[in-house]
Amino acid sequence: MNTSMPDAAPAMRDDEQVVVAWLRDHDATCPVCGYELRGHAKAVCSECGAPLKLGVVSDSVGIGAYLLAVIACACALGFDGVCAMLFAIMRGIIYFTNGASAAPEFFILFGTMLVLTVLSASALFMVARSRVRILRMPPWRRWRAAVLILVCVFVAHLTVGAVLASIV
Repeated sequence: MNTSMPDAAPAMRDDEQVVVAWLRDHDATCPVCGYELRGHAKAVCSECGAPLKLGVVSDSVGIGAYLLAVIACACALGFDGVCAMLFAIMRGIIYFTNGASAAPEFFILFGTMLVLTVLSASALFMVARSRVRILRMPPWRRWRAAVLILVCVFVAHLTVGAVLASIV
């Protein structure tokens, strides 16, 4: 006959005790499902089972606007770089197969794509380097700057494309 006591619930760790103590006196909702957690006795949401932790948060962590600016510059860099490489490969194939000299339009297109590549890389570098300063801005200002960068990249490429189309 087994006379031993059933295993007691495992003891809570210190961080779990801090969460439970904090929830005893504060209104909070589960970050996963939104369930009200005030007075919860465990550091796990009883609704969805998500583990709960306390942490330090900041409104400045919203990186959506920063990512918009980075993606705008990175897409421009990728497009310009790929176009410049394709022009160079085309020119190499034509030169090595036919030995033909390049038309002036080729140099205009290739040079323009190289310049755009360098400008896009520079813009991406400046945005990446300004990350902390951008994230310290109020959210409305962050989004305004990001949208301005996106519009500038778009308008610059649209303008260059229109000028190239009229030249070539």
